Amino acid sequence: FIVKMVKRSLNLFIVIIAVALLLMVLQSCKPETQLYDPETIAETEQSPLLFTGSHIELIDLNGGDLYPGEAVQANITIVNSSQTTGNNIEVKLLTGNMFPRDSGDDPYIIEYLEAGRSIEINIPLKIMEGLTEDTGTYASLVINEGTDSEYVTGKQDLTVFGVRPYERNEIPIIGLHAIEDEIDIPIELSTYHFEVLCRTLKNFGFETITFNDLLDHLDFGRALPEKSVILTSDDGFGDLYANAFPILRKYGYKMSIFLVTGFIKETEEERVVNYFDADRPVPMRPMLIWPEVKEMYEYGCEFLSHSTNHIRLGLATEEDFLYELSESKENIESRLGNEVMLFAWPYDNNSKDKWPLIPEAGYRGAVRYWGGIAEIDNINLNEIRRVEFNSYIPPSNYAGYLSLHDIIIEGHLESPEQTAGEPITLEYTITNNDSRDLKITSLELEPGGDLKLDDVDPSGYISQLPGKIDNTYIWISEEYEVRAGSQINLILKLSGTSPGTVSVKFRITANDAYIEGEDIEIDIH
Repeated sequence: FIVKMVKRSLNLFIVIIAVALLLMVLQSCKPETQLYDPETIAETEQSPLLFTGSHIELIDLNGGDLYPGEAVQANITIVNSSQTTGNNIEVKLLTGNMFPRDSGDDPYIIEYLEAGRSIEINIPLKIMEGLTEDTGTYASLVINEGTDSEYVTGKQDLTVFGVRPYERNEIPIIGLHAIEDEIDIPIELSTYHFEVLCRTLKNFGFETITFNDLLDHLDFGRALPEKSVILTSDDGFGDLYANAFPILRKYGYKMSIFLVTGFIKETEEERVVNYFDADRPVPMRPMLIWPEVKEMYEYGCEFLSHSTNHIRLGLATEEDFLYELSESKENIESRLGNEVMLFAWPYDNNSKDKWPLIPEAGYRGAVRYWGGIAEIDNINLNEIRRVEFNSYIPPSNYAGYLSLHDIIIEGHLESPEQTAGEPITLEYTITNNDSRDLKITSLELEPGGDLKLDDVDPSGYISQLPGKIDNTYIWISEEYEVRAGSQINLILKLSGTSPGTVSVKFRITANDAYIEGEDIEIDIH
């Protein structure tokens, strides 16, 4: 029994040894393998090309903004960020429809580009002619190596500014100072009245521009809004940020602010008041600080110079004149990054003797505080006119004071001489020469002497009989409207018994503003 068991064990051992030897032989017959190594994969396989870092930049060869017909250069950088060499790489430039090219949409071919290398391509372009409105466009690249896989770069968004004449010619440039909840002197404007001003401007279709926009129009013909206005404020009071800025944002408006930069500090703790006015009977108000200026600038407001220390530049020495303006200009430009091209004369102390120094100080021109409504066709950059605006002006007169409309009210008499006791026919026509329809909320007639209104002729546009308060007849309706480019009329029957010359006043209310007609004089015999 023992001998049999030993023989069986030896046989099993022999079988195990034989199987092990067989496995060793089979393993030795397999081909040699190599583990995956990302550093050597490019040597054994063809990996897809990568173009990370490729980009396009459009350069305006004239500098500044883009306008129709201008020459532009597309600076293209193609980066082969893969680990293989690229051959016959196709580069297609996408530019919307603003840049027509002689070569059409054919791609540019890069025959050979080594791994990790880049190549520059410069392509001349020209913006299409005939754009009269601001138009958005873009530029980007599509890159591939003749495969279905494409690499698309990010878009560079661009604005091409339209070019056309400013047909209205007049631009109200409104001169303000502090905007306070409670004013102390008339040169200040209350926060409430500032909102009324902005609302009135918006109701009559006005949009704010900056002086930079104005210069671009004068230099390049840049298209301006159909009705343009520039809101300005001198000195740089802190209430512009606290009170005016929320209202500007509410109406989508911008403001151009002339800073006395020596009084604009860095922090709240350093904030100062306008002690440059200490010798004058004006209130001491906190000034802006640079973080507030920066926030308003990033929103779209414009900051220009009002000198460094608010001195009378017209009386200053040449050395002081140049210092005050160059120092102020450098302060604003270094903090905001914009170019300051204009300043406002402190105290309106404009001097023609100093005009030759304006370019030497680095400016294009200067702004007055007075002068009235500016006109494009005769603007003088050394003394750009502004409309002084203060609390003496009733809000109902804002539209007339700033010439915000082209509405003409005319009165017509059959004869200026009338007979006592006889009917008098007086017709008013209201002509709307604006491009916007005008809603009239009320009409007011104030006859002088013992004149009285007897009737309203139904053949006129308005046939409704008015109400009467004291000696004023008032028509109120939500239905009175003068279409753009048209007119309406009101035909009245009056009578008077006392001989003499009497005056008739007439006005309408639209957009919360009065529009006055000329007084009519009637001689009654």
